Amino acid sequence: MAGELISSLSGPWKPREYQDTFRQSVLALVKKKERGETIETGTARTKAARVVDLMEALKATLEQGPKGPAPARGTAAPTRTQARERAHVKGRPRRRAAAKHGDRS
Repeated sequence: MAGELISSLSGPWKPREYQDTFRQSVLALVKKKERGETIETGTARTKAARVVDLMEALKATLEQGPKGPAPARGTAAPTRTQARERAHVKGRPRRRAAAKHGDRS
């Protein structure tokens, strides 16, 4: 089915059937400018800004109530240094650094 659709829409390329309307428009503007005519530009389209009332948004958030207990402070994961120190304190041997490529003993 797809093959039939493609074959029905395909045909030899005839570039004379197509026109470069953008090029024609630009050339027309250049000719106007050469003759000293004024070139009118279209008005810029501006998108309406979405204005949010922050106080209303805050009130709505507060009306929803608490979402659960706040996370306790100081419960972040330990840093690598802290983890190494804890491992060493617990009697675990420290890991040796990996041997470099040319450093084989």
